[in-house]
Amino acid sequence: MAYTALKLRYEHRQIFLDVLAELDRQRELHAGETARDHAESAYSIEWSADRALTILTEEVGEVARAIIEGDGDGLRIELVQVAAVAVAMIEGLDTAREELDLGGDA
Repeated sequence: MAYTALKLRYEHRQIFLDVLAELDRQRELHAGETARDHAESAYSIEWSADRALTILTEEVGEVARAIIEGDGDGLRIELVQVAAVAVAMIEGLDTAREELDLGGDA
C-alpha cells in the first residue's frame, strides 16, 4: 500500500513528526560535517558513505542495547534516530544522483 502525505494513517503521523524533529536535531549536531547550506532542503545532512554508515551502525547498536536492557522508552528514541539517519542517507544519495547524474530510481 502506497502512502502519501494526505493518506498517512493518523497513528503514523506522530512517528513521522518525531523523525523530522530528529532530522533537525541531527542537522544541528552534525552541522560542522555538512558540505553545503541547507537552504535547498531543510533535512539534508551530507556525510561521506563511511561516516553515514558509522553513525547508522552506532544507532543500531543503541537499539540493540535498549532491547537487551528492556528499555521501551529508550528503544523508541533509538529507533527514531535510526529512521532519521536512514532518511538523511537516502536524501544524500538522491542528491548525489541528481548532481552527478548517476541514474537509478529515486
